[in-house]
Amino acid sequence: MPFTPKYTDLVSMLQKSVEAFADRPAFGFRDANGWSWIDYRSFARLVDRCRAGLASLGIGAGDRVAVISDNRLEWAVAAYASYSLSAVFVPMYKIQIEKEWKYILQDSEAKLCFVGDETIDNNVKAFRADLHSLEHVVKFYAEADDESSYRYLLETGASHRLEAKCPEKSTIASIIYTSGVRGNPKGVVLTHYNLAGNCCAVAETLLGSRIEYRTLALLPWAHVYGGAIEINTMIAIGGAIAISDNREDILDYLREVKPTLLFTVPRIWSRLCSTSLKQLVSRPNVIQTLYQSGMDIRSKQTNQQPTSLSNRIKLFLADKLVFSKIRESFGGRLSFVVCGGAALSEEVSVFSRNVGIPVYQGYGMTECGGGATYSNARENKPFSIGKPLPGVTIMLDKKVEGASDTEGEIIIFGPGVMLGYYNLPDETKQVLTEDGGIRSGDIGHMDEDGFLYITGTLKEIFKLANGSYIAPAPLEEAIQRSPYIEQCFIYGVNQSYPVAIIVPDIMALLSWAKGVGLSLFIETLLSDHKTRALIMEEIASCSRNFKSFERIRDFALISTKFSVADGTVTPTLEYKRRAIVEKYQNVLQKMYQYRNG
Repeated sequence: MPFTPKYTDLVSMLQKSVEAFADRPAFGFRDANGWSWIDYRSFARLVDRCRAGLASLGIGAGDRVAVISDNRLEWAVAAYASYSLSAVFVPMYKIQIEKEWKYILQDSEAKLCFVGDETIDNNVKAFRADLHSLEHVVKFYAEADDESSYRYLLETGASHRLEAKCPEKSTIASIIYTSGVRGNPKGVVLTHYNLAGNCCAVAETLLGSRIEYRTLALLPWAHVYGGAIEINTMIAIGGAIAISDNREDILDYLREVKPTLLFTVPRIWSRLCSTSLKQLVSRPNVIQTLYQSGMDIRSKQTNQQPTSLSNRIKLFLADKLVFSKIRESFGGRLSFVVCGGAALSEEVSVFSRNVGIPVYQGYGMTECGGGATYSNARENKPFSIGKPLPGVTIMLDKKVEGASDTEGEIIIFGPGVMLGYYNLPDETKQVLTEDGGIRSGDIGHMDEDGFLYITGTLKEIFKLANGSYIAPAPLEEAIQRSPYIEQCFIYGVNQSYPVAIIVPDIMALLSWAKGVGLSLFIETLLSDHKTRALIMEEIASCSRNFKSFERIRDFALISTKFSVADGTVTPTLEYKRRAIVEKYQNVLQKMYQYRNG
């Protein structure tokens, strides 16, 4: 049955939500006095003032309005003010490297750029002379008496009222630049229909309007998942978004905000679950035993195995004394978690389900507007990333070297498929099919019920010397679930076996070292044979479900994280594999020389 989105543009979507939910909280932000909330009516007034302020600076239809900032209320205001002028919003990460800011501002021909703080402002000033299209820099952080401040812009807009105009659905809403694991970022051109239609499909399948949803924004809004799926979907249903300004305080914020759902990715959710579980270690043995019994019994129930009366009593006690405390550590009101970006591990998925916080996995990419598949309470399978969203069709191109007979490259069709890459016609032709699909670059298979499973990524898969193919990401994710391992990078191109560079979790490792009486000097600790034995045991344990040829034969321990700053990861925490290989070429070569020597 054809899918007809409730909204075809973001401007009318906000207007309808303001009419229906005027007094509901829209955005929350934390200050010294705790959490403050702004309702939909007040948010719309800020958008009105910002829109008029932008127009007073000459911003109109088709002009590019960029932003470099972390998540904040002003970001959302600027985005919707731009949409209502039919201007094009161009988001960037605060943690992005400066040369990428410059490239994106040049490539998009941004006319105005919002900046989040003084450091960003000074960096933009350093290369502004090279940006011939950039006429205005507006500071979120400055006071109202500064004529280049956001506050001054709002004051100007307050005295120059300008009605919003609902754009045509084909109007470009945003150019979102992908992280660029190779070369410069690519600007994904998305229309109002791409974004509005996509979030309507997500809202229809996952949410609804029966309750007032509240979330804590954990994802960067410069990414399509946070900045398009989360913000737009929550606005479409009249939900409330609390803005997290510090990742170190997430668990505190969860307890304070008490969200009813979360949008997150496996890496973040796994860490939160791990932190919550660590609190069990200090509790009495009887509680830990009760926890394990409760987990076992809940899994039996899930698998529709019979449980005795005594087991049901144990489960009741486990839920009352243990599981409820874990739920309270996440705020106590979480109905479910929406998790995308990669497949969630079995351990974390089972843990979440058993303690009463189901996780619904999904899948998408910037090039398809953010969302392509979903899971929900009615349709959910372990390890699957769900079924196609309403209006979306998934096909598999089986012509993939190294893939099994049931696997293929995932091709996505639907309302979210981009217009193309900005200024890159050749790259656009490579990924857009003649019949309107987008090649994802991901490898997967689909079961008889229509559930999709990711098994690898074309850009990451490599071939060993014996002809075997390895998709490293699943094993890297598995190894990174160890409490002692923060990052794992696997390599083996044209080699006899794979090896890894491991970045340990320094705090966890130091705590272990103190307990066994080893040196707390990092470099000495990393070279100690007992440390290597610990990491080797962790790797073996995390790799037990993988094929023998996929398992790493050797590893190197380093103390420096792969980071955005050194160019080895993207702002979305994807490895820039070529950059890592180039930087650590000697480390990789030594592992092969040592074993082959």
